Amino acid sequence: MFDMSISVFESSLVVFTCIDDSDLQIICPYISQKSTIKAIKWQCSCSDVYPRVCRQQIRSQGLLALKSLFDPQLSSSVKSLDLTNCGLRSDVLFRLLGILQNSNIRHLWIKSVGLTDAVSGQLSALLGEMGRLESLDLSRNFITGKTIDLIATPLRFNSTLVTLDVSFNPLGTRGMRTLLDSIRKPCRLVELRAQFCESSLFRDPELISNLLHEDTSLKRLNLAGNRLSSEDRQRIHQLNQENSADVDEEFRLIKARSRTLSGGLFRM
Repeated sequence: MFDMSISVFESSLVVFTCIDDSDLQIICPYISQKSTIKAIKWQCSCSDVYPRVCRQQIRSQGLLALKSLFDPQLSSSVKSLDLTNCGLRSDVLFRLLGILQNSNIRHLWIKSVGLTDAVSGQLSALLGEMGRLESLDLSRNFITGKTIDLIATPLRFNSTLVTLDVSFNPLGTRGMRTLLDSIRKPCRLVELRAQFCESSLFRDPELISNLLHEDTSLKRLNLAGNRLSSEDRQRIHQLNQENSADVDEEFRLIKARSRTLSGGLFRM
């Protein structure tokens, strides 16, 4: 039915590879009608050596098709979207993030796509308006403390997000402090991964100590690759050890309904 740029696996996962407007206008109505399709992975087939070769030609018509697909009023069955290394131009990503703000997506990967602080407003809106988002992966991009400043408030008052990954972003020390401050109650975040974020927290020994001793939902924390005091490393290790069973129980239903597909995409 479709050309080689679109693949359907086990009627539950759709993989887009270097598609254009005409492809989207065909596939989006199809996906909307198939209640069995739960996940979409948008990937780039180009060699990593020449990433600029893949700049998929998604324009207004294609974005309109995507908007109809993720419209919550149409009760789309798609709950997971993986944009890892998708090869989309930054302007297309910016508009796509705007489309997703009111969607019913629960699991979203925006990993290794070259995000910068230019999309900080869109990310803030995502956390503030996506009423069912449970996991968000922003790792391996170029967002800094400026973006963290903008998403801190919606993150703290987000009632659905339980896992966040901002690893391998140059957040810096100030950005990391702001991020850690934002995950105090009423934030419901259970797991935070912020590895190798170019921060030095060893001169602020009370920050992590106070965070872990306050009333917080956090049960798993990974700050590997940042400069921490030995005491903080021990506190984090103890937190992860004490709550590992609880965290596994928190995600038991998600894990029971999922398996690894195309680099970690949820299948529910």
